[in-house]
This record gives sequence, structure tokens and C-alpha cells, in this order.
Amino acid sequence: MVDDLTALLVILYAYFVGAVPVAYWTARWLRGVDIRNFGSGNLGGSNVAASIGKRYAIPVIFVDMLVKGAATMLIARALGLEHGYQGIVGFAAVVGHGWSIYIRFIGGRGVATATGVLLVLVPREVMICGSIFLSGVILSRNSAAWVGVAMALVPFTALLFGEPLKVVLSCVALVSLLALKRLEANRRPAPAEIPPILLFIRRLIFDRDVGNNEEWIHRRNLGS
Repeated sequence: MVDDLTALLVILYAYFVGAVPVAYWTARWLRGVDIRNFGSGNLGGSNVAASIGKRYAIPVIFVDMLVKGAATMLIARALGLEHGYQGIVGFAAVVGHGWSIYIRFIGGRGVATATGVLLVLVPREVMICGSIFLSGVILSRNSAAWVGVAMALVPFTALLFGEPLKVVLSCVALVSLLALKRLEANRRPAPAEIPPILLFIRRLIFDRDVGNNEEWIHRRNLGS
């Protein structure tokens, strides 16, 4: 049985690897752009695509998903950590991505990293919910809303397929963390003219403060 010290070291590893601001560094090094001040201000692949180009977003998303998320979980599993500890490791990786110690505790939404975690933890459920996401995007062209729907369905499908309780609770924790990050929006001040309840709905469901998605993702000069 793995001792608690080993588990703690893996959890710390997950946070510090998850916290590496790949999107920020990619935009900074390749184009001299601080993506905190451009587009949505989000430090993730979607804002890299909006700020400096879609071709740069693909490797960022893959690093976030496979290195921060999936590889970290595989390390935890290879070291023999049980399901509860694996869930904490995945949670730590997503916390690192969303609240990075390297860059004033801001970060990305964590969807790609959480997807990588869940691909190892509950691969069958991710495939099902991923299919729902893709179908929704094709029909509606609203990716942010369907990301939220697909992620919210993961704990339910895990429960439906009889996953261990610790795995189901880990899925709930990850989905709750993604929702919190949407609502927190890197601590940016909300537009004064938007009622709090409307802001809550827009952030939670559509992952933006304004009604128009194009206006949201192409904002400029936000300040850091």
C-alpha cells in the first residue's frame, strides 16, 4: 500500500505541473502577447486561438490535457494510489491550472486538464459525454454551453455505470471546480450595468459576461 508521503508528493507534483502557464508562455514567447489583456483574458487554449491564432491553440490544449491531466493521473495510478487519492491528484492538477502559483494565482478554465484527468479516471463516461458535447456544438454552435452540459453529465454517467463512490465524488468535485472557475472569471470586475443574477447565469452557462460571444472573445486591452 502506498504511504501518505508518496501520495502527498504526487499531489504536490500535480499542482505544480498543472500550474505551468503553457497558454500564457506560448502567446508571450511566440507573439509577444500577454493574453491576460486580450480576448477573454482566459489563460487557456481558447484564448490562444482568439488572440494569436488557432494553430497555436492545438498544442496548448494537448499539453493541458495529456501532460497536466492524463499523464499526471497515470503516474498516480502507476504508483498504486487508490481511487480517493487519484481523485485528489486530478483535483490538484485542475486547481493548479486555474490558480497558477507562477502567475499571480490566475489561470485557465481547466476544461482540457479536467478532460485529461477524467480520460484516465472514467474513460467510458468521457466518451459518452464527449459525444453529447460534439453533437450539441454541431447543432447549436455554442461550445461553451455544451462544455458545461457535458461536464455536468459526467458524474451522473459515472453513477449510472456503477463506478466506485470515491470516483463519482471525484467527478462531482472536478465539475464543481470548473463551475467555480467560470463564476470567478480570474477575479475580473463585472460590468456594472449587468444585474448579478444575469451575470451569474451568463458566466455559469455561457462562460462570458456579455450576451454576444464574438464581442466577448475579441475584447482587447483589458488590463492585467
